[in-house]
Formats: sequence, C-alpha cells, structure tokens
Amino acid sequence: MLPDKELKDLSQNLPVDASGMTDLHKLLKEVNKFTGGKIQAKDIQKVLGDMGVELTNRELWNLMKMLPITDDGKVYKNILLDNIKSFPGGKCNVSKIGTILENMGYELEDEEIEYLQNHLPTTDEKKVKLNKVMENVESFTGTKINTNEVDDILKNIGIELTPKERWKLLKTLPVTSDGKVCRNLLLDRLKTFQGGKVFENKLETILENMNYKLENEEMKDLRNHLKIDDNGKILLNSVIRAANLFSGDKINASDIQLYLGNVGIEFTNKENQDLLDIVPLDDNKRVYKDRLMDGVKTYRGFMMLPVCVD
Repeated sequence: MLPDKELKDLSQNLPVDASGMTDLHKLLKEVNKFTGGKIQAKDIQKVLGDMGVELTNRELWNLMKMLPITDDGKVYKNILLDNIKSFPGGKCNVSKIGTILENMGYELEDEEIEYLQNHLPTTDEKKVKLNKVMENVESFTGTKINTNEVDDILKNIGIELTPKERWKLLKTLPVTSDGKVCRNLLLDRLKTFQGGKVFENKLETILENMNYKLENEEMKDLRNHLKIDDNGKILLNSVIRAANLFSGDKINASDIQLYLGNVGIEFTNKENQDLLDIVPLDDNKRVYKDRLMDGVKTYRGFMMLPVCVD
C-alpha cells in the first residue's frame, strides 16, 4: 500500500473527467511510478551515471527541483526515470543508448538500437543529447508490422508505392530478425521519402495517421494547394510539403513584424500590412509560421538584414 504522501501526490496528478472518474490505464501508469524501489536523492547523479546518463551540476539541480523527495531523503527510481524522459538536459554516450532505454522500460530490438545509434546527431566524442534520444525513440513504440504487409497497410490509409519504391523505403528502415518494422517509424520515414502517391479521397485519413492536425478551413486551403492527376492521386511529397505549411507553431498577426525582424527580415508598416493581406489568418488572427514564411517568399517588397534565418 502507498504511504499517505504518495497517495496525495497520485490523486493530485491523475486526470479526471467531469464526473470525477479517471481512466484505469492512466491510474496504473501513475501507480507504477511509485514502484521499482527508492534511491537516495544524493546518489541520483551516480545512479544515472552508472546507467549512462551524464548531467552537469546545474542540470542535476534543475532535475532535483522537479522530483518529489520523501521525508527520508529518497526518490522513487521510476519517478526519476519518468522525469528524465522529458528532461531538456543531459547527454549520453551513443554506445549506452540501449542500456538507458532498457532501464526506462523501452523494449527495442538490436537492429532498432543500431538504427538509432547511426542516425542520431553526435559530437566528436560520440555523445548525444538525451532529449534527442527520447524524441526519436517514440517512433519505435506502438505496433510492429510484417514487411510483406507494408503495401496493404499503406493502401488502407491511402498511400500507394511501386514495388521499387517499397524496396527503397524498407532499405532505410531497421527490420527486426523476424521481418518486422515499427508502424510509427514507417509513417515517420514517409514524411521525407521521395516517392509514392496518395489517394485524394483519403487525404484526411493519411494526414491523421501522420499526426497532422488540421481544421476544416485549413484542410480546404491545403486541397487548393495540391495538384490532383486524372486518376485522383497526388504526389506524396507534395502532400507533406503542403501539410507542413498548415501545421506547427502559430504566431499572432500583431507580432508578425517583430517576429520577422528577429529572424532578419525587415518590413515597413505598409509592407507588413500588405503581407497581412496575403497570409491566411485564422479566426483568432493567427497564422502558421511556415505559411507566414511562404507568404514572405512571394512578397518582393522587403529587405534582408545581415542575420541568418534558422
């Protein structure tokens, strides 16, 4: 049974609906954080170091501020690891990725770990930022599918590949010893894949499966950006390029001139007003940053400051 303090922490962190009920899966997930044993708070840096995670003293201090410390100066190991998953600091040696992920509860095949090690950005010392590891490992979660089922699964959501394109795509993915690939990684890889077509009548299904969240008006604008062939199909990379324009961070119309100045593009008040007439603002007078920059490219009345744009 959990002590009163842990029960209080648990009840405060659980999401509940209007009737005060909570999802059983979420409850069990939260309860699991309070299992796995405790460690002395003063030993956190050493415990993480033995696992392969390196923290500076400042990063350790920032992490400690996030953790619930028990009255006897301890912290639950699973709570520590859960916080590390979303912690913005820390780094590790690329050779330790498998050990770190195993300790965090991820079950990756050897081929998948090798894929991560080869595709993550590393320093000259073969170190990688911990948050980059965590961002990329999410693609390895979820369902795995047989490689001989890839064609059918993609067609079901509206994507068509030729046999040669399918072969090229699978060459870029880690295939496990039993001939499977992660569905999430497959769909993520398609976002940068040069090839494939999509069925226009399944556009919403495709974008939803690829985690693009577009509202009705944005979906309508996106369709107007796309060129549909006589067979009702669209090039996959055209769909992805357009989807990127209609997703991501938004910026308020009132902040556009300041934002552009900060990234090296100078507009007069009149030019800024002309730009506002070009870019599509939503009902809250906001625009996606990518769409704003797309509008800037088509507008010729601006001067570039000597500042690099990210």
